[in-house]
Amino acid sequence: MKIATFADEFTVDLESFVKNPIQIVPLAAWSPRKPAAPERHAYLGKLASVAIDTQIYMLEEQNHAFNTIESMLRIFLSAKQYQNLPSPDVVKEQVWLFAYKWFSAYYDLLTEPGILTSSFYKKEHDRFLSLLGSMLVVHPGKRATFLSALRTWFPESELVRITDSYESSEEDVVTAPSVATPPSAPVTSVAPAESKKTRLVLKPPRDHEERNKTRKNDRS
Repeated sequence: MKIATFADEFTVDLESFVKNPIQIVPLAAWSPRKPAAPERHAYLGKLASVAIDTQIYMLEEQNHAFNTIESMLRIFLSAKQYQNLPSPDVVKEQVWLFAYKWFSAYYDLLTEPGILTSSFYKKEHDRFLSLLGSMLVVHPGKRATFLSALRTWFPESELVRITDSYESSEEDVVTAPSVATPPSAPVTSVAPAESKKTRLVLKPPRDHEERNKTRKNDRS
């Protein structure tokens, strides 16, 4: 992988995950050295009857993925977070795996000579790491989605345009309630008609994303 084509390759891959979000095979058995989403490690560790404290200790000591994420993105895996993680959600887990794949590739590129003078590093370094950070959040419920990541990274994408256009057309449709016309009949006494007031309920934006907050390193 070359830094000159890195941005284009990342964008194409991100678009492919928007179309098909399940592409990476997750870890099958617990191993503290191998990369996996935090919730996958917790789930497999529990199946393997490994104590929570032991899992956390081994991950801190042996897991290159978590160590590099901590050092560059300041995203820390705390004991409190880890022991309260939910069972893996397949799509949210894929977000983490996708982000780590590209984080790892970029981490390796940063060791190449001349990288600091590259156009990508000068223009996109901070934005790219910020985006990956939003996808590598420890708790799966707070991670960015593939679509929100694409909207942030490359809002000109045809996939973003189509999705936004579709959602806007759905929200703009107003269906008037059907009113049945009563049959005509002789009326001997007419009571004053009660006017019924309707309420307009505004929905919050669908794509509201919670900003990731990192905690202080417990080990510092």
